[in-house]
Amino acid sequence: MAVVIEKVEVRGSGSGLTRLVATLSGDRPGELFFEVEDRLARYFRPGRADGFVAALLPESAMHGGDIVSHVPVSESLLFQLNTFLCPVLGSVYGARKIEITAPPAAGNTAAAGAVGTGITCGVDSLYTVARYSCTPFPRHNLTHLCLFNVGSHHIGADDPREMEEFRTDLARRFCAQNGYEFLRIHSNVHDFSPRYARYFSVLNAAAAMSLPGLFSHYYSSSGCAVSEFHLTAVGLAHFETFVLDTLSTPTLKFYSTGSEVSRFEKVRALVAYAPGYGYLNVCNTRRRNCGVCVKCLRTLYALDILGALDRYGEVFDLDRYRGDHSRHLAECWVRKVLARDIFCRDLWPRLRKKYGFPWTRVLQETFRFIRSRLAIYSRSDIRRRLGDHNMGRKG
Repeated sequence: MAVVIEKVEVRGSGSGLTRLVATLSGDRPGELFFEVEDRLARYFRPGRADGFVAALLPESAMHGGDIVSHVPVSESLLFQLNTFLCPVLGSVYGARKIEITAPPAAGNTAAAGAVGTGITCGVDSLYTVARYSCTPFPRHNLTHLCLFNVGSHHIGADDPREMEEFRTDLARRFCAQNGYEFLRIHSNVHDFSPRYARYFSVLNAAAAMSLPGLFSHYYSSSGCAVSEFHLTAVGLAHFETFVLDTLSTPTLKFYSTGSEVSRFEKVRALVAYAPGYGYLNVCNTRRRNCGVCVKCLRTLYALDILGALDRYGEVFDLDRYRGDHSRHLAECWVRKVLARDIFCRDLWPRLRKKYGFPWTRVLQETFRFIRSRLAIYSRSDIRRRLGDHNMGRKG
């Protein structure tokens, strides 16, 4: 079976929003859309299906289903996906190599020269904003900060609509305060490609590709260091530099930013970036930083090591963190050793040097961690996850 892109058209909603809509048939029938404010609709190009092909690609590759488009696709994109990315995804997912068939688009689409990145206000996001807002290369300096609703709001404990509203408000306020143009794209791509956590790099790229008349460069904030580059079905982010290179076209270049440094070095850079103090938002579980999930604690550990906690009192409950400090230190060791957490592996030696080794709490947290994992995973699942990690490390 294959998913078929029958046509692409622009539709106004009459409520200040305009959609670029692809009509699909085959094994995933329906209408897939990207929606923007009316003022941005002039950057849609309904004669190209590039963004829709990208949005459908990872799920199709996972199940070995081809993509057929009756709407033209950029020739360079067709070549790169069929020649490089599809064979790799087939190998990664253990599925047949899929084919993408479409009329090759003649010529290139001229872009307005905008330079964008996502603005979630997480560590990776703010590092990209801080790093690429003022470079020696003017045509590569950020002009637009973007919030793409392509699935990330669905992975937390809070209601997805409330999560989206909170993040939109946070991003708008950051942009207004710091002089960036804010751009929001809403999509129903989650209905067609629902595993956001496994291939978010591609879905975010697809959203940027839906506006080929606007962007010439787009920075994708990587959460994985290039030193950890390996092929894995767990997440395309582990080989994002390769993936984004195959999605680039002569008029839209994607860059995987932040992969050249560790997460700790990103936090060190943010400590010197005052505009981020009141906006840092790293929690994937709740709208506001919960302070106890893995992502929150990784960030608090780094700020703690750097002596910068008090700069972030507006966004973290520091009394709560400090009140259970020994337990949190022990959790870092447990995640380093038992969960093979690459971030905690980097952070723990620095924490131990600063605070010592909390032996009693480490023993308590070790038993708690083991009990929690046995309640969630079967022993075969645990062996498989450790085996995948080790194969990635060897590669």
